[in-house]
Order: sequence, then C-alpha cells, then structure tokens
Amino acid sequence: MKKLLLILLCVPLMSLAQQTYVPDDNFEAYLESNGMGNGIANDDYVTTSNINTLTTIDLSSKNISDLTGISDFSALLYLYCQDNQLSSINISNNTSLTYLECSSNQLTTLDVTSNVNLTNLKCSYNNLSTLDVTFNPLLIFLFAGNNQISTINISNNLDLVNLSISSNLFSSIDVSNNINLSVFDCKNNQVASLDVSNNTNLIALYCTNNTLSSLDVTANILLESLWCDDNQISILNVANNTAIKDLIVDNNDLTSIDVSANIFLELFFCQRNDLTSLDLSGNYFLQKLWCFDNQLTSLDIRNGNNLNIGVTFWDFDITGNYSLFCVDVDNPSWSIMNWTVSNDCIDSWNTFSSNCGTSTVIDNQLSNRIHLKTVNVLGRDTKPKRNTPLFYIYNDGTVEKKIIIE
Repeated sequence: MKKLLLILLCVPLMSLAQQTYVPDDNFEAYLESNGMGNGIANDDYVTTSNINTLTTIDLSSKNISDLTGISDFSALLYLYCQDNQLSSINISNNTSLTYLECSSNQLTTLDVTSNVNLTNLKCSYNNLSTLDVTFNPLLIFLFAGNNQISTINISNNLDLVNLSISSNLFSSIDVSNNINLSVFDCKNNQVASLDVSNNTNLIALYCTNNTLSSLDVTANILLESLWCDDNQISILNVANNTAIKDLIVDNNDLTSIDVSANIFLELFFCQRNDLTSLDLSGNYFLQKLWCFDNQLTSLDIRNGNNLNIGVTFWDFDITGNYSLFCVDVDNPSWSIMNWTVSNDCIDSWNTFSSNCGTSTVIDNQLSNRIHLKTVNVLGRDTKPKRNTPLFYIYNDGTVEKKIIIE
C-alpha cells in the first residue's frame, strides 16, 4: 500500500516538470535525438531543464523554419542556425549570447538589441533591410553581406575588427570611429566616397564595384590587400603601402600608377584602364600580372624573378595593348617560349627583349651577335620560312620579329 501511494505521488510530480514549446518538427527531432527532449517524439515539447543550461547549440542545415523555444536556452553563448528556412528569430531572452551565426536564411528582421554581449554576428545572405547594432558595443566580427541594407550605425562598435557589408544598398558608410578595423569589405554597393584615414590598422580593404572616383589609402600603411576594381578612380597613390601583396585596380580610369614602393607585390591586376607605361622591375615577388586592354607602349618586367610568374593567361596577360611592341624581360628566350600567343598571354605583335630602349626588335645593326634559334608565334622551334612571321633569338638577349617576303 505504501509503495502504491509513493508511485501515485510521483506521477504528478513528473508531469509537473517544466516543458518548452518547440513546434518545428525538425528542431524538436534534433533535440530529442541529442538527449535534450522529453522522451516523447513529435509532441512539440521538450523538457526545459534539459536545455536551459546549454551553452552551445549547432542547428545549422537542419531544415528548420521556426526556432520557437530557443528563448528557454537561457544560458546559451553560441548559437549556430545558418542554412535553414528561418524567416524570423526571437533571441531577446538569450542575453548571454556572444556568438550568433544565422546566415543563409530568409530573415527579414533581426533584433539583437538585447544581446549586449555579442562579439560575433554573422547574418549574411538574408533579406534584411535594416540592422541595429548600436546596443552591441563588444562586437568584433560583423558579417552582414548580401542583404538589402542601405544604412548602418557602427559608431558604438569600437572593438570592431572585421566588417563585411558587401552586396547591399549602401551609398555611404562611416567607419571613422572604428580605429581597430583590420578587414573592411564593402564591395558591390553604391558607395561614392570612402574615408579610411582613421583606419590605420587596416590590413585588407575590399571596395570593388562601387562608384568611387577617388580613394586615399596613404594613411593605411599596413595594407596587404587592396581591391578597388570596377570603380571610376583616376588617381591612386600606393607609395605608402609598402606591405601590399594584392593590388586589384582593374576597370578604373587610371592613366598611370607607380608600384615601385610595393616591393612585396605578388598579385597585380590593372587591366582595362588607360595606362600607357608600367614599370614592375622592382617587384621581385610578382606571381600574377594582368594588364590587358590598356594603352601601354612600355612595359618593364625585369624584376630578376620572371620564373616566379606563371605561364598561362590566368597568371600573365598583356593582350589588347595595340602599341606595345617590345616588353622588357629578364630572359627573352624564356619569355618567348613560355608567354605565348597560344597560351593567350600575349598578342602576335608583342616581342621580348632584355633592353627595349637600346635593342629593339627591328634593330639589325649589332654585327657581333650570334643567332641562337628561330621560333614561330607559338614559341616552337622552326626553320626560316618565307612569307611567315618568325622570331629570331640572339645571344645578347634581343629578339627580332621578321617576315621575309618573296
């Protein structure tokens, strides 16, 4: 009788355990399968005591469309819910949250004003039109790209180190207070002017595809990557950016650019500008060069390390410069064998010399030079032929382009 009474007393106590409503079947199934449920599948409830001390949960790619119930995860520090079908999320009760990753959903709004401890917020690839981070002073990383945001106030986010707002609707952005910023990505917007003079800790700046007519990076002496292609920039001074490795300035209005101070330059894309001359003789570490579709008449690549540059058009492309007949290189023989028309690296009128200024490809006055070999436009050895353009390579590094007409 006593045992029966004890059982009867325990049953109502068990039924009184606090439950959390979780209407999304996939959310509930994940909790049940990971020991956070109430032991009853598909009843839309889990036991609150099983979730309210949890500090991390990864709900990414679970096909969840409703996160109702997340508010009872009151101790949560890290929430990963990216790549789902969420149109809204209520995290106002998750005040301890420091890391929120909710990218690649269908969010139209996101309220993080109660999450004052947030240091990482990643909400890219949603449908957000506004984002208020003024109550998140501890933010270090903010990734909000590929939304529909047109304005954002980050003046209170003084600890911000990495900011990505690419592919939105910004026409301006004020980063003057964010002096700790090291990576700033604002590409694919409508930004007409950009002041980064206070951001002296910048290592990478990506402002591709905006409407910039000028850009001043003279204060950003730590810059290693500068991508400002697809703008309307006519003057760019990179003399102070001696640490730069990646310089992407294509599709602008540049008529000249001096990269002599950029001795660590590895990647240089300057195609589709109005450049008339280019001196890369001081850029020993150069690996990739695209300068096609300019107005070049002079190109000097005698950096003592041409072998470091690749031999496909992905690595080296100088085509579309219709007045560029001679290119200064380290070793004309190597260049003519590797940077070829067939590889789409050069045009048929481009030739190579170790000194275009004194030994042009049409100069035939040096009587003591020795003819080494003859190659065709594909860089292949051949015998002299009439009515065919061929390249004659000599021991002094000069190359002649000849057509012997019958």
